[in-house]
Amino acid sequence: KWNKKTLIIVLGISFVFAFIPWQRVLAHLPFIPGSKKIMGYIDAKTQVLNFAGIVRIAFATVILYHYDKITDSVFKKFMVDSTLLGFAVYFCLKFSELIAGRTTIYTFILCIVVFKYILDHYFLKDSKVLNGLIYTGLACFTGLFLYKDINAYMHQSNYRGPNKLLRFNTIFNRPSYDDYDNRFAYLTVRRNCNDERDELLDSQAALPSSSKYQENLSYYAMWDHESELYGILGTDRTWIVEPTFKRKPTVYGSLVAFTPNDDLKQAFKSTEYLDLSGKEVTEEHIQEALSKDSLE
Repeated sequence: KWNKKTLIIVLGISFVFAFIPWQRVLAHLPFIPGSKKIMGYIDAKTQVLNFAGIVRIAFATVILYHYDKITDSVFKKFMVDSTLLGFAVYFCLKFSELIAGRTTIYTFILCIVVFKYILDHYFLKDSKVLNGLIYTGLACFTGLFLYKDINAYMHQSNYRGPNKLLRFNTIFNRPSYDDYDNRFAYLTVRRNCNDERDELLDSQAALPSSSKYQENLSYYAMWDHESELYGILGTDRTWIVEPTFKRKPTVYGSLVAFTPNDDLKQAFKSTEYLDLSGKEVTEEHIQEALSKDSLE
């Protein structure tokens, strides 16, 4: 059974939990099963006190202040407790803003209901004017949330075009299959695309790599605060590849999968490979490294 004191303690612990630099912690614990895969989901910079975090702190403060006054029934208490616990889960998952936001969206939307309880405490519960304002607020909140998600979708897909309305290209509005060209999460107008994997194998980008590769060491993609770029760091705390990458690469043993620092290739999520040991990167080598990593 949750009460106000317990919820405050849980929220406080989760808030402190959000400040833990998990990327640095896991870099020193390579023996933990799945640590490499977990690091792939951790943001390079964890901003606890960004807009989303401050809004949730403010909402939690207001709700806790009115907690005893708005939990006069079992159902209301369940809704209020669920909202506050959702905030706690959000801060626990703050190491990945995307995971935290999507995991707790269903509890965050309960703020509309909880704030209705708070307004009911100060105004008439059956007021038509109040109910009208609540429904108007819900509609505005939903519209703003939709607008935010659309902007986030455009940002994540790296779309930089001037057009705000684009016709979604599907097989049903093309005259023939030969004219159909589409990629998930990106509205494309290119035709007759070449197979990108064959293309990247023909034009391997030569990145400066060190000859100091050691098989007894583990290597991780780490964020460098000075250059604001990613590099490949060994467990001996030396860079085998200096900070070069704008996007976080993925390390599979000695093989590194990265996105070139090119706007067009980043937009199409083009992936290239580099072997830290100096071996030639072939299709068989890539498949072997990926299969070995999946088994681990």
